Amino acid sequence: MSCDLRELPGVCTVAGSRPQAAIHAGSKLPSRGAHLWKALVLGLFLFAVAASTAVAQPVFNSCQSDLQGANDEPGQKDLTRFCVEPGTGLFEVFTQWDWDLVTLPGGNTGDACSLYDTDSDGNANLAVCVTIKNSPATLTAVRLFTCNDTKPDRCAGSVQITGNTCVGGTNPGASCSDGGGCTGGGVCQPGAGKNTTCSVTQQPTDPFPAGESYPVDTVATCSVDLNDFGTGAASARLIDACSYPSTQPGADAADCVLFQLCTLAAQCNDGNPCTNDTCDTTIGACRHTTTTGTCNDGNFCTVNDTCNPSGFCEGGGPNTCSDNNACTTDTCTSGSAPGAPPLGVVQQFSVLGNSAVTGSTAPGTVVTGDVGSSTAVTNFPPSSVAPPFTLHLTNDSTVQQAHADAVIAY
Repeated sequence: MSCDLRELPGVCTVAGSRPQAAIHAGSKLPSRGAHLWKALVLGLFLFAVAASTAVAQPVFNSCQSDLQGANDEPGQKDLTRFCVEPGTGLFEVFTQWDWDLVTLPGGNTGDACSLYDTDSDGNANLAVCVTIKNSPATLTAVRLFTCNDTKPDRCAGSVQITGNTCVGGTNPGASCSDGGGCTGGGVCQPGAGKNTTCSVTQQPTDPFPAGESYPVDTVATCSVDLNDFGTGAASARLIDACSYPSTQPGADAADCVLFQLCTLAAQCNDGNPCTNDTCDTTIGACRHTTTTGTCNDGNFCTVNDTCNPSGFCEGGGPNTCSDNNACTTDTCTSGSAPGAPPLGVVQQFSVLGNSAVTGSTAPGTVVTGDVGSSTAVTNFPPSSVAPPFTLHLTNDSTVQQAHADAVIAY
C-alpha cells in the first residue's frame, strides 16, 4: 500500500497475514509541564462530573495560533490561540481561547473576550468575556456585551447585557455585573432567559513550546446563543480573541491572537489558506476575510478538504487507505500531538526522494525553500522528484502535519 505524507498526522495501517506496515504520526505528552499536567487530571475529572449537565462541546479542529508567537505579553495578558466550530441547537457558535498560564497568584485576574462580527465588515458587534482567578485558574465571571461595530480588536462602545446573577458560592441568585459581586467562590453568569455559557479548564493545548507551563494552558470554552444579545443577528463569525485590563473590553487590547498593525499587505499573512489577508490602511491594521475553495486540514484520514464559512479548513470524506489488496484490511487512524510546536518549525528530520535528492535541518530551523542540496527543507514530497517518497526520521521523532507544504518533526 502507499500513504501520502502530505496529509499528516495519521497512521495508515495494513493488516493481514504479511507483516504490518504503518506510517506513524503521533506524540507522547512532552516532559516539560508533564508533572503539573498529571496533578491536574483528578481536578479535571471532578470538574467534568460536576458539569455533566452542561452542553456537550464539539472537538475543536479550527484553531488559530497567536501571530505574535510565544510570550509576546507578560502574565495574564498573554493569549496563545483561539478555536471555533459551528453551533448546534440553541447555539450558533462554539468557541475557545487559551491563556498562557495555569495559576493566577496574589488575587490577580485574567480578562479576555471573544469578538464576533455579525455584518461581515470585520469589526466587532458582540463580545463574550470571561474572567479567571485563583491557582489553578478557575472561572469567576461570564459577561455579554454589544459593541458599536467600529473596531476589530475590542468591543468599542461596549454595553453590557444586564441580568447576570451569582451561581454557587455563598450568595447564589444575587445580582452581579462581574465576579466581584459573588462571594464564597460563586460565579457571575448570564441570568434567567440567557443560554450562553462558558467553562474554564486546564488543557494540554499550548501551541508554543516556549510557553509557560507548556503544554498546559488555561482554556475558556463557550457556547454562544446570539438571541441573548437582543440584536436579531442570525449568525456571527469569530474574528479574534483578545485580553484586556481590568474587565474593560472597550479598552486598548493587551494581546490579540490575530490583530496586528500594518502598512503593507505582506505584513498580514496569518498562515491560514482559508482567509484573504489585507492591510486596511484606513486603520493601519490587518483584515482577514474568509474565502472558499480547497485546502488541507492536516488530517491524514480526510480527503477533499474545503474552507468552511468560519474561515478554516474542514475535512471532507474519509481516507480509505485502500491498497487494492483483497487479502488485507485497511484502516486509517487519525493522530494528533498535544502541545505540538508552532507551524513551520522543525527540530530535526531528513527527506529522501528516489533520485537521492536529500535535505536536513538542525533543531529550531524555520522551514523555507524547496527540498534540495541545501539545508533548508520544505514542500515534502519534493516537487522536483518523482514518487515514491520516503520520510526518514531521526532520534525516534514523531511527525505532525504543519501545513499543506510543511512537515515538522519534534
